[in-house]
Amino acid sequence: MGDAGEILLGPIGRELFGAGQILLLIFLMASHILTFTIVMNTLTNHGTCTIAFGVVGLVLCLILALPRTMANIYWMSVACKYWTRTLRGVDVRYSDTSVLQRF
Repeated sequence: MGDAGEILLGPIGRELFGAGQILLLIFLMASHILTFTIVMNTLTNHGTCTIAFGVVGLVLCLILALPRTMANIYWMSVACKYWTRTLRGVDVRYSDTSVLQRF
């Protein structure tokens, strides 16, 4: 993204687009960790371990996000697809009002 920003707006665009990409990745990782803690709380029915689940999610996301090659990104996207399907199943099975029904 930074290279595209440099082509479009020069050096300022490179920094602006680079900062935007970093913010996107930070919020994306936070979303994954939050989703992991919610799912684990739902599956275990034990809300006092939220911090522990958050730390486990953080470590998993950190380990899985470190090797940034195209082969590893492919496998992470496949795992994310199945994780999303699992989340839908957990939401439908374990919650009183499904997220899909709320919207």
